[in-house]
Amino acid sequence: MGYNRPVFLRKPLFWFVSVILCLSAQGQTKSTSRKAPPSNVSAQWKLVSLDVKGSQRYTPDEILGETRLQIGQSVNEDNFKKATELLGQTGIFSDVSYAYTYSSEGAKLELQLSDNNELVPARFDNFVWLPDKDLLDKLRERVPLFKGLLPTGGDLADEVSDALQALLIEHKVQGKADYIRVAPTNGPVSAFLFTVSGHSVQVQNVTFTDVGPAELPLLQTAAKRLLNSEYTHTTIKNEERIGFQPIYLQRGYLKASFDETQVKIVKDGEDETSVDVTIAVTPGLQYKLTDMGWTGNTVFPSPEPQGLIRLKSGEREESAATLAEAITKLMSQARSGLEVKRFKGLGEMNPEQLWHTTLDTNARSLLQVKVKEVDEADDIFTKLMGDVVEPRREFIQDNSLSANVDV
Repeated sequence: MGYNRPVFLRKPLFWFVSVILCLSAQGQTKSTSRKAPPSNVSAQWKLVSLDVKGSQRYTPDEILGETRLQIGQSVNEDNFKKATELLGQTGIFSDVSYAYTYSSEGAKLELQLSDNNELVPARFDNFVWLPDKDLLDKLRERVPLFKGLLPTGGDLADEVSDALQALLIEHKVQGKADYIRVAPTNGPVSAFLFTVSGHSVQVQNVTFTDVGPAELPLLQTAAKRLLNSEYTHTTIKNEERIGFQPIYLQRGYLKASFDETQVKIVKDGEDETSVDVTIAVTPGLQYKLTDMGWTGNTVFPSPEPQGLIRLKSGEREESAATLAEAITKLMSQARSGLEVKRFKGLGEMNPEQLWHTTLDTNARSLLQVKVKEVDEADDIFTKLMGDVVEPRREFIQDNSLSANVDV
């Protein structure tokens, strides 16, 4: 740490000192070793002003709140060191330094900051006691530097977790606030997910708004999976993606979207809270096929492949995100009007089914099965159909994830 030697001016009892200290983003102090004048080691001044430079994200008042300094309080150099350490430890700044001047009026502190632009969103999975906007406002009252984004390093996420715990206590919720860093396998952190554990939040009812009469019963059926289950924002979003969205895609609403879920507490106890969930739907336009053309086909004339397409002009379109999904939907159209049933044995069939599938020589298909590895086949048959359970259980455990089963 460097100090300029005091410069005495012509006016008595007036002198000036400038001190600069640099902190890394992790709060590690880098300084040169130079002993300060003994008379200034424990000097105290009144903090009369704080000037912040470099940060485009925060106001001086927000930064002052994080430093735990107050204008007008008695301060010394150790207070300035501690303040810059606190700012560096948050991880929200990539560089922190300070300088101060003092006179008979008091001390003026200047902070030079560089914003850390590598921030990720904070998500609150099951905090249902405040709407999202109110929750963010309450957290900012306790953590001035939190604006919905967090650095992947530093302790700002811990400060948010502590503030969330304080809100739980205010609402008399016997739960624990915690968080995890969300990241894909071997990938960077993409978000912080805050949760409340130790207190159950159950879904009692699910309703939809702005829904057409044709889609409503289908949505209600899909939503039954959520009833009496543990509420989390993640669970609702997953259900929207795999349960609700396909209902609209199958009807040609290719841009249907779901607004932010509204949660209403209907019962709040010490150990459990029940909520009603309202999901607003924006269906968008319904897309329909207007025309179909063929180019580049030389083997078959256009009318022939056209006859293989069941989708007619004026019918609704369906979207496919991948080739596999497109093939699945094409196969579904190809099976239209057909009925597929499976039986474990011939004795489970009705007489007419047994005739069409097995006895009618004009309709049935017989496949010849040849066993080349008799010993291996006998071993597998004994494992799966024998009286000893342990080999069968081991076989299922070893092969269950790789099995390609048509069920």
